[in-house]
Amino acid sequence: MKQTIKLFILLTVLVSACTKEKDPISKIFYIKDDIKKNTTWSANNVYIIQNEIDINSNATLTIEAGVTVKFENGSGITVAYNGGFGAIKANGTASKPILFTSNASVKNAGDWDAVWLYNGAGGSSFNYCTFEYGGGYSANYGMIYMTSAQASFENCNFRHSESFG
Repeated sequence: MKQTIKLFILLTVLVSACTKEKDPISKIFYIKDDIKKNTTWSANNVYIIQNEIDINSNATLTIEAGVTVKFENGSGITVAYNGGFGAIKANGTASKPILFTSNASVKNAGDWDAVWLYNGAGGSSFNYCTFEYGGGYSANYGMIYMTSAQASFENCNFRHSESFG
């Protein structure tokens, strides 16, 4: 009996020592409405953009490090499109970048349209972000389109765009 208890304790210790800590479970959120108030998309989650959404009404969308943003075909994000002000603050890290990508099961360049930044999008920033498989709106647009807007991009990658980065 004592040997069985000792063996059980030994096995419990060994299993505990060998078990890796898992990443938090990701949740999936479907986004189809404009963002009109300050909003945060939390780390390790997936956000699927189902159509074109606009960030306006002085709202800021904060995207935490480790988030994945997926776009349905023909979808995108506009910032301050209908006038007013809005901003995206997507600041990943080297170890937890932010990914903007297609939601298609087989990804192709041009699967989603773009992130459009208009005049009122000042203060938008992107750091350690990867943009891929977008640029599908037109041959004259890329995955990022800025018109009279100011935004910062640092440590970002652009790949597999149908047109410009």
